[in-house]
Amino acid sequence: MCGPSSPGVARCTRATRWSLQQFTLSDQSKKIAETLPQPVKVTGFLTSTDSRRQDFQTLLTDYSSRSGGKLTFELIDPEQRPGDAFAAGITETGTIVYQMGDKKQNSTGTTERDISTALVKLERPEKKVYFTQGHGERSLDGFDQGDYSQIKQALERDNFTAAPLNLITAKAIPDDADEVIIAGPTNPFLPEEKDALRAYLDGSGKLFLLLGPGTQSDFNDLLDKYHVSVNTNLLVVDPAQPFLQDVRVPVVDKYGSHAITKDLRLATFYPAVGSITIPSSATGDATVVALAQRARCRWPWRSRPRRLALPRLVRAAVLLRARGSWSSRRRTLWPIAS
Repeated sequence: MCGPSSPGVARCTRATRWSLQQFTLSDQSKKIAETLPQPVKVTGFLTSTDSRRQDFQTLLTDYSSRSGGKLTFELIDPEQRPGDAFAAGITETGTIVYQMGDKKQNSTGTTERDISTALVKLERPEKKVYFTQGHGERSLDGFDQGDYSQIKQALERDNFTAAPLNLITAKAIPDDADEVIIAGPTNPFLPEEKDALRAYLDGSGKLFLLLGPGTQSDFNDLLDKYHVSVNTNLLVVDPAQPFLQDVRVPVVDKYGSHAITKDLRLATFYPAVGSITIPSSATGDATVVALAQRARCRWPWRSRPRRLALPRLVRAAVLLRARGSWSSRRRTLWPIAS
């Protein structure tokens, strides 16, 4: 019992706060639970001595509440009920079975991330994303600073398969590509590689460009028909308004109206970034949304004139959605200077 002046009060308060923080679902997990398309049954084959059992049950209770009862669960001790485990085809304790209709997804993890990952894989079809290689792009499997191994893992948790793509040898974008990502190339693409990308876009493909200052890769010929261009010169802010005393770190405080940026409320900063030019009004070929921009003076470092004519508005990220007559897929180019 904890009284007002008891030394245990502080300990009780800390324990309560820690528990609330530990089991408060993230916004992403809440959305997954709240938007389940069908009822999901979770069966955990955990022994009564499994130290994860209680925490797992607490998490599942929260998911069930958030889902409005669509998610139900049962924890079975396979040592006490071996018949149930055998009937479910379970050969290893600690296995978690997620079932939605005829679909099943097995897991051995009991954390919030494990639960959300299993639910995503259960309800969303698997998609394949290709990362181009051969031009100095970020390594998909490397663990050095700037490599994309963690991004690859995050994609896999969202039921995407990430694979490398060498356009010189492949000659064309694979038919199973749901999206192609060009991440931080430093060297130019060959004309035949660009032809493959152009054909992919003309066939309703999706392209994600990540371009930074100093790159020799130029995709403006692909973007020109949409009246969009990327300036890969280093962007420098007004010296009177630096962030962290560094004129190479623009701060973005204006976001476009889109699902990608709808939850962004605070300013974000972009060390060593270029800029994107977009049409001042809608064009007949595409819808362009400036995702990240700022209405303060800055200029490309290499092209700075002697008498400064500073742009009023600079974009660091743009979503470009091409218009067309197809029904199931739409071409999307998303160039971002990073």
